[in-house]
Amino acid sequence: VGTLVAGDVVNATPIQVFDNANYGLNHVLTASGLTILNGSGIDVTNNYTINYVPSPASGVINKFDLTVTAVIDSKIYDGTVTSVGKPIVGTLVAGDVVNVAPVQTFDNISVGNTHILIASGLTIIKISTSEDVTANYNIIYANSLNDGVILGIPLTVTNPTITESKVYDGNTSAVVIPGILSGVDVLDIPNLILTANATYDNANTGTGKTITVTYGLSGSAASIYAIPSNFSITTGEITPKPLTVSNPIITDNKVYDGNTSTGVTSGILSGVVATDVANVNLVSVATYDNPNVGTGKTITVAYGLNGTAATNYSAPLAYTVTNGVITGKLLTVISMQLATSKIYDGTTT
Repeated sequence: VGTLVAGDVVNATPIQVFDNANYGLNHVLTASGLTILNGSGIDVTNNYTINYVPSPASGVINKFDLTVTAVIDSKIYDGTVTSVGKPIVGTLVAGDVVNVAPVQTFDNISVGNTHILIASGLTIIKISTSEDVTANYNIIYANSLNDGVILGIPLTVTNPTITESKVYDGNTSAVVIPGILSGVDVLDIPNLILTANATYDNANTGTGKTITVTYGLSGSAASIYAIPSNFSITTGEITPKPLTVSNPIITDNKVYDGNTSTGVTSGILSGVVATDVANVNLVSVATYDNPNVGTGKTITVAYGLNGTAATNYSAPLAYTVTNGVITGKLLTVISMQLATSKIYDGTTT
């Protein structure tokens, strides 16, 4: 406002407006609305010729910052990056509304759980005029974090054929033949192979053991499918592993002592799993068929096992020979007294 007449004062301060509401760098600003009072408080605006001078074409309206945020989404693989998630639009300027709602897409079509979701496509109009005012906004499209998920196409499989019993071998593997796979696109059938691996819950002998079958997929189409869920049974069995032993060295001749025991040195044990060798010990006991004196007697060597891994094995079969000898035990008379004289009685006693 220029200089007023002495004693006059501004009543209503003038205002100014841009030539239009849109974003730009060369706006003209126009002033208006000034009123003036004299010292007595009387409106003397009409005593002035008010010349409202527009500004140079240098007014600036900056864009309004608006954030559009992609949301987390999850879907089953469909060969596209389409997402059904609805991005969140920040607060618009009063009088403006969304014209075309934003959409979002996955960063790629691959199966995975670290996808980025990307928003785009928002347009905005002014309610009063239906004018597109999108250009007046600095739209900041905020991607989701690495938490978008594209799941593999789900598959099912019929029950596998499992060899439920085996002899102890020190490991947990079991033999399995996969069932029939379902849910594969007909074009992918030649490019998708189902694999199966079966394992016992532990390697030790026992019955009622759990066997779990885990599946895998291979082939050029495997990456777009979800691996079928595990399958398990509780009827598995691991039986002890029979062991063998070379012939023992037997003490096959002894003097009668009233019992059947005799000396024996075990042969060499065979069949123990390498990792168990230090934890399985062979025990052998040799006995005659009876304790009496004789020849051609049967001697039987019975075997047993001890050690922390012994329960996973069965002891070797008994070994026998028939050439055992028990000789009579020599007795001695330490001292004796003889009656050297008697009355005739008709005998030699």
